[in-house]
Amino acid sequence: MSDAAPSSTPPETVTTPTEPATATTTPAPAVPVPAAAPFTDEATTTPAPAVPVPAAAPFTDEATTTPAPAVPVPAAAPFTDESLVESIKQRTSWRKYEGAPLTPAERATIQSFLDDDRLMTGPFGLRVRVVLVDKDHEGKLGTYGVISGCSTFLVGKLAERGNPTDGSDFGCVFERLVLRCTQMGLGTVWLGGTFNGPEFSRAAQCAPGERVVIVSPVGHKTTKRGMMDGMMRTFAGSAKRLAWDKIFFRPAGAALAPLATPAEAGPLAVPLELARLAPSAVNRQPWRMVVHATAPATVSFWGVPDKHGFSRNDVGIAMCHFETAMAAAHLAGAWVATPPEGAVPPEKDAFHVATWRV
Repeated sequence: MSDAAPSSTPPETVTTPTEPATATTTPAPAVPVPAAAPFTDEATTTPAPAVPVPAAAPFTDEATTTPAPAVPVPAAAPFTDESLVESIKQRTSWRKYEGAPLTPAERATIQSFLDDDRLMTGPFGLRVRVVLVDKDHEGKLGTYGVISGCSTFLVGKLAERGNPTDGSDFGCVFERLVLRCTQMGLGTVWLGGTFNGPEFSRAAQCAPGERVVIVSPVGHKTTKRGMMDGMMRTFAGSAKRLAWDKIFFRPAGAALAPLATPAEAGPLAVPLELARLAPSAVNRQPWRMVVHATAPATVSFWGVPDKHGFSRNDVGIAMCHFETAMAAAHLAGAWVATPPEGAVPPEKDAFHVATWRV
């Protein structure tokens, strides 16, 4: 806001008209100067008129309290399937942040996601619980030096039910949140182990039988990566992805053959490619897909075991990318828990997670 220059009115100039010169000039009579009043305070000071003070309103709660305006949820660009596909392409893990807190509008938008039962329910019916927690309110929330400059976290918690689909449901739903935060211009990163479990469990108010599964900072990222971020990305090879023929397969008689190029996948090429781009724990990419391109088309998602137990969660992330891309391409389908008949991917101990049936 710039201050406007004060307006000024030029002083009025009194002009005495001059009569035209004539042959005879009569001098103007002298104007008598009145005797000056004595220079006293009373004589030189004219008191300013009193400014009336309006009668004050009675000091009641109603009169003195103005309710704070509600924080509006911004009508941000709609979170469409098409826009979320762009978020999949743009998303990268980020560990260094500017230090500025989320704005009230940003918090309100994220909270609206967390309150959306449809968004927060996984393909097989698990209503995933994620909460926003802040260092400012909860005290210390340790991430062992991995995260800097961010005080707000998405904390995902899961009850131990022994249901094998819970892991993929959780991964799918949490990635839906990540993609929406990406579209808002915020940074995130999946943390599966580099956080203090007891501190985050306390802050997230875990119920008996619940545990914190995944934590992600959410905030305004820096323009350049920090040293820790660069080291961890290099160590994990975060920018690399397995080739098509290592993760996608198609039936070939009683066996499976690699699906070597996107051209072989037809209309499923883009959804499969976006599933290939999914993040995973230490970038292991523990998913394998068997593509039955002939009608009725199916894509079965399989997991490869890992010693940390994140495989189902990671496959759920790939499922999120796939379902988002299918919706953006207007290709109908739904998840089912039973695998199609046929061969199993060649990895040892591969297990079925979900199948997309058109």
